This record gives sequence, structure tokens and C-alpha cells, in this order.
Amino acid sequence: MLDVFFSRHTYNTHLGKEMLNMREWYPKHWQDFFEALGEISVAEYVEKRGDPILTGIYKEATAAYAGESGFLSRHKVKAYGYLDIAFKVGRSVTIGGFKGLFKDRVWDLAVDELTYSQAEREDDFPQSSHHAPVKEIEITNTDGDTTKWVKRVVFDVSQTGIRYLPGDRCAVLPENSDDLIDKTLAALKAKGYEKITLTAAWREAVNLRHGYKETTTLPIRTLLKFGRIRPVERPAAKALYAISLNGKLRRIVEARAEDQWELWDLLNMLSQAGFDPKRLWKAHPGEREHICRIVPPESFRMYSISSTMNHGNLNGASELTLTIGRLQYNTRDTEVSQTEERYGTSSHFLGDTAFTKPEDRGQVSLRLVHPPRFNLPEDPAIPIVMFAGGTDIAPFRGFIQERANQENVGDSWLFLGTRTRTEFYYQEEFGPIAAKGRLHIRPAFSRDPVDTKFVQNGAGHFVCEPGEKRYIGDEILRKENAKVLWDLLRSKKDGGQGGYFYVCGRTGFANSVMDAIKGVLRRYSEGTDEEIEAQVNKTLYRMVGEERYMQDIFTTYTGSHIDKKEAYPASEIVLRNNHKDGFWMVIDGRVYDINEFGQLHPGGFKIIHAYAGMDGTLAYQKVMHHINPEVDSMLGMYEIGVVRRLGFGMEWGVVVGPDGLRFMSLADIYRAWIRFLYNVVEMENALYNDYSLKEQTIIADDPPDAYPPIKLQYLLEVHDRFMLNYVEGTTGQMLENL
Repeated sequence: MLDVFFSRHTYNTHLGKEMLNMREWYPKHWQDFFEALGEISVAEYVEKRGDPILTGIYKEATAAYAGESGFLSRHKVKAYGYLDIAFKVGRSVTIGGFKGLFKDRVWDLAVDELTYSQAEREDDFPQSSHHAPVKEIEITNTDGDTTKWVKRVVFDVSQTGIRYLPGDRCAVLPENSDDLIDKTLAALKAKGYEKITLTAAWREAVNLRHGYKETTTLPIRTLLKFGRIRPVERPAAKALYAISLNGKLRRIVEARAEDQWELWDLLNMLSQAGFDPKRLWKAHPGEREHICRIVPPESFRMYSISSTMNHGNLNGASELTLTIGRLQYNTRDTEVSQTEERYGTSSHFLGDTAFTKPEDRGQVSLRLVHPPRFNLPEDPAIPIVMFAGGTDIAPFRGFIQERANQENVGDSWLFLGTRTRTEFYYQEEFGPIAAKGRLHIRPAFSRDPVDTKFVQNGAGHFVCEPGEKRYIGDEILRKENAKVLWDLLRSKKDGGQGGYFYVCGRTGFANSVMDAIKGVLRRYSEGTDEEIEAQVNKTLYRMVGEERYMQDIFTTYTGSHIDKKEAYPASEIVLRNNHKDGFWMVIDGRVYDINEFGQLHPGGFKIIHAYAGMDGTLAYQKVMHHINPEVDSMLGMYEIGVVRRLGFGMEWGVVVGPDGLRFMSLADIYRAWIRFLYNVVEMENALYNDYSLKEQTIIADDPPDAYPPIKLQYLLEVHDRFMLNYVEGTTGQMLENL
């Protein structure tokens, strides 16, 4: 019976593995466990055992099912895309009873029901985290510059039951520094010991911290320690404006420049205008100005794991290593921002020993994330090619360590793009592996005019000689490297080696690698320019579909909206929803060129086309992409500008509507028009996808341009849907209101 139970959980590979780990770890207690389930839950049994290893394994199993990136979440993502397209281009009712017209947006209602269903199940599997101390912090860059450090941070996870594979990620829940907390307390005019009653969201978040289970109140100092106070998030800025009605803050929000501020200096600005910040911590939890509604709980920060573990140990990993680079930047003086030196919260929490010594950090909250598309091939004989930018060598350190311990391993290639030779991290570790011929490294230093050669004597080491500055694209396209990559890019059936390609780095780095890979494909492809370009795209899209081209991109922030960016009017964006003019999409006020991404999207091009030429923020958030670093981090690769923001000031008028006279600002009228315009574009996209049936084969052996009776019937139904849904949806009450 147990074997049947585990086999039925193979819909989620990691869930199945963790369930099997539970059985392997406690074979002598397994019958006892199985019998106990009749009287108590699995969670109660695990808690009763009081074993940290078993508890850790159970946390991983439940996270694989009900976690933010677990089975339920992934199922909702897939279901939303399917329901979205199905309702727009064919179905008017589901087996579950959902039905309605286009204007009813039934697909959104359906996914809301999935969200409610997921929430019910999450009650039985509450969100949790592992807790582990920092064991060691060691600097890895060799130039001695303490202001731009890169450090190796090692966690002791021997008592957590954590298991991970190369390519997995670790999410860390950071804490704010005492210096930042002191500034914020001063801005709030608080001492730090004032008790704050927590909201439901805060109680759930604090439960993830070690020693704060079932906490309902916190001193304000501790709340600020665990809160998101750097930088200010958009909902927090809007909430502050709603209670302060400060004119400058309104301009900051309109310019989307809230991310240029930290809470303390924003509060100081409001205080100078007469706002009393004490209101925030004196308010009751139900009031909109309560501090828990202004300061959200901190969120997990994602890092690639840069180590491997001994898979023969049933107790799990003993150590987990991260490679952390210091984040430091400056905001500038403008009408909606001010000059200030800023720091990254998580990098300083983990790596700044001046902030806190490793032994004083206590238990850090961790989560394991198992990406579905960044794993080593199951067959170690398959060659791999890794492209890393600076500290993004982190996951490849784990890859290299893992393959160094395997037998009959194929070639491993590492293309490393950094600024100088001092950023060639872990080269001492890689030398002995390269000396055995199991690793080939090709560094490219953009600010260091040197060539790097590997000297194969003894353990082997790298030597830098005078040469030329090179970017990663230059190194990839060098004749000797391009020839090797061409052989690795092609599948075995095409006469190549069918290698696996991995890219880890910033969005600009990932773009450079992809452009260079296309350059390699163009160099060795034959035919006319048009035929070569089609072949290049076909090869790349096929590699993505076969999961032979995988990306791990973390950096999404491409600068504030106030930076000099190309601003596009909505009237131009709405035209970019077809093959002739291209495909653009708006998310959170930024404009993205999705022509290439549409072909690479795992859910297919139709769901991307459904939101082309319009604002897709709501749909993007419905499937939780905005909190999923694996997805959200890719946006920066395709950003081309921002939506042009029109300044209407305080202009207003009186309008005659269906319900009589009403006051309306010019800005409100413009928003109503934009909503109507985007609705028309969404219908146009759906109609295009619907009519694409004309070019598809319905009956086997029929050519695509054939029109058998069943295809004609479908096309007549398309026309009916157009008359029923689209015409009514654009000429009825919505148009009258506009």
C-alpha cells in the first residue's frame, strides 16, 4: 500500500523524493508511523517524534506539495493559462460550471477558485522554513577592496534534514542592520520598546523566524528588524500618501520613484511637512495607518547554492554554501529623489561581518527551491557548457564539484565573463579538476587586457599574460571556441553532441550570451540570410523545448522610472500585438518586447499573444510570477522602456453619465479610456487566436488550407462568439459609461 502511495506522488519529482526520504530515514519506525496516521496527522506525528532531521524532511515534502513553488502553485499557473485561452477562444462553460461572456472574465474567476482551494489545503500544510546557523564567512576576491567584497557564506545544515541537488537555490530571510533600524526609529520618534499588535499577515510571516512561533506582538525595534523598510515598496508609498496627502509624495508615486527611498528618509520628508509619524505606531491594528499596513514583512532573497552534498548520507546535507556579492548603490538628487548611499539588505545581513559576526547571527531562516529547468543531465556522459558572469559562477561550482565525483563524465566547459582577473573566483579549486582534463575554462575580462592560459603541471593552475580586453560574446565567437560550441549545440541526430547549455548572470549578460550563441549558429548555417535566420531561431527554440538551453537569471532591477528611459505612449503600445508590428507588453508600468520571449515561453506563444499590446500586470500577478524570482528575473532581458505618463494636474469637470451628473477628474477619464482600449486589444488578440484555426489541420492527412465541415462549423462558432462577446462587450454599458 505504501508503494502505491509513493508512486502516486510522482507527479512532483521532488515531493516523491522527499516522501521516499522519510521512509528510508525511519524504516524501523515506518509501521508505527503508518498505524499512527489513523489517530493523528502526519504533522502531529513528526512533531511528536521531535527529531530535527525528520522534521526537516517533512518540511521539504510539504513545501514540494503546498509551497510557493510546489505542486499546487505550479498546477495553478498551468491551469490559468489553459483556462485563459480556452474561455477566450472556444469554451463558454466548464465541467465545473464556470460560464459567462468575455466581459465577465470567467478565467479570472476560475483561477480565484483555484486560489481559494489552494489556501484550504495550505491550512493543513502551513508555510515553514528551515533554521540554520552561519558556520563560516570567507572573502573570495583577491584585490583587497573591502568596499566591493565577494564572500563565501557557509551554513551548518546538519540538523535540518535539507537535501539539495546542483542547480537548486536557497532562499534566505534577511534582517535589517541596527544602523538602519536606529534611523527608522528616530524618524518614527519611537524608543524601540513600544509594543505593536501584529496583523494576520505579520503573524504568518514572523512564524517563519526562529523562536517567534505563534507570536502576536513585537517591540517596534524587532518589527523593523524583520520588516521591508529598504527600499519603500509601491503599496507602502501609496498607503502613506493616503493618510498624509503629501503633494511631494504624490509626485513620487506618480513618477514610480518610491524605490529610490528608504522608510526613514521618506518619513523625515513627511515630518517636515507637518505629518506626525507617531500615528503609525500608535494606531490600532484595524486602522489603515497602523504600522503593519505600512511596513510589510521582509521577503526571502534567492541565491544559487554553490556547493554539492554527499548523497549517500540519509541525514541530508551537512553544509550549504552561498556566494554573496556586496550590493551598494547611490540614489541621485531629482525632484522625486535625493542623494543617498544605499546598501542591499540581504547581502549585508549575510556577508558584512562588521554588521554582525557569524556566531552572533543565531538561526537564519532558509528555504530550498528546486527549479524545474536548471538541473544537470541525468546521463553524466552528456557534455555541458556553462556561462557565468562574476558571482553568478555560484551554481556552477556545485555543477563542477558534482561531476568531479562522477564516473564516465562528459566534457564540462565554463565560459566566465568578469571585469578583472581578481573576480576569477574558485580558480584554485578548479585547477586540479582541469588538470585531469574534465573541465575546460575560457575566461573573458572586460577591463583587464590579459589572456588566461592553463598550465597543466602538478595540480594545475591558471596564468595571465598580456593580451586584450574581451567581453563574454567575444570569447564565445573566437574561432576555436565557436567550432567547439557549434558541435555541442547540434543534437545527436544532426551530427552534434547534444550538449546542455546553462546561463547564469545578470540580464545584460544573459542577452550577450544568447546573441553570441546565435552568432555561432549563423556562422555555420547555410542558405540565404532569411533561411539562416529561420534556422537559427528554430535551433534555439528547439533547444529550449528540449530543456538543453537553461537560464538562471536573478537581477531584474533595470533602474528607476525616473532614469532616462524611452517612454512609449499607450497609443503606440496597443498597435504592437501582431507579427507585422511586433509584440509588446506592459507590466508594472514598464514596456517589454516579447517577440523572442513568446517563442521561448514554456506555456506557448498563444498565452503571451493574449496580452500583447496591453497591460498584462493583472494576469502576471494572478499566476504569482511577480513573487517568483525564477520567472520575474527574466523581465529585464526584454525591457525596452516605460509607459509615458501624462500629467493632468488637478483638471476636472462635470460629466453626464447613465446615473446623471457626476464630478470626474481628467486623470479618471483617461484611465477609463485606457481600460476600454486595453479591453478592445484583448478581444482582438483572442479573435486572432480563435481564427488561427484556419491554418491548422483538423482531420489527419488534410492540408492546413482544407475546409472540411467540422472546421467550417468551428469557424461559424467563432463568428457567433464575436457577435455575442465582442460586439456587445465594446458597444454596450462599457462604451456608454466611457
